[in-house]
Amino acid sequence: MRRGALVYNPVAGRRRATALRDAICAALAAGGWEVEAAPTAGPGDATPLAATLAREGRVEAVFAAGGDGTLREVAAGLLGSDVALAPLPMGTTNVLVRALGVPREPLAAARALAAGVRRPLAVGVCGETPFLMMVSAGLDAAIMGALSGPLKARFGLGAVLAQGLGVWWRYPFPAVTAHWSGGHAEGSFVAV
Repeated sequence: MRRGALVYNPVAGRRRATALRDAICAALAAGGWEVEAAPTAGPGDATPLAATLAREGRVEAVFAAGGDGTLREVAAGLLGSDVALAPLPMGTTNVLVRALGVPREPLAAARALAAGVRRPLAVGVCGETPFLMMVSAGLDAAIMGALSGPLKARFGLGAVLAQGLGVWWRYPFPAVTAHWSGGHAEGSFVAV
């Protein structure tokens, strides 16, 4: 049996990760994985948890059940190691999971990842912070920065849309300048 860990955000997706933890572990076990479950205690906890798992060499994959924030945190902890990130969709939007073509239903994703093939994933770094899909400045960043965790947990995508409209209505659209080797550009929004 292959060894892995299930790092999960117990409040992601309206607490679905906690409710599905045992079923996910069973689906992974059916796919040949012995998995230890490890809940995060709060924002920022997944990075040191994943780093410890990678450093100790006890696992070859970390199945990360949460939203895009949890996946980014786990990936940050695994950087520089040979431990694979296996993303399980439990968040509100699951942008990375959608982009990778992982099934959007958590148990189907667990079954697919258990039998999956490792592939490299490019990781960007903004300042000292790694990112997986994108880093942005402008309206998108203002919306995500203003998002209320409790509201998002309670109302899901509806909270993102409602708060997004509120931020958009008041947003001043200041100029943003992006610099990169060989050029620069100015606008009201930047996404890399």
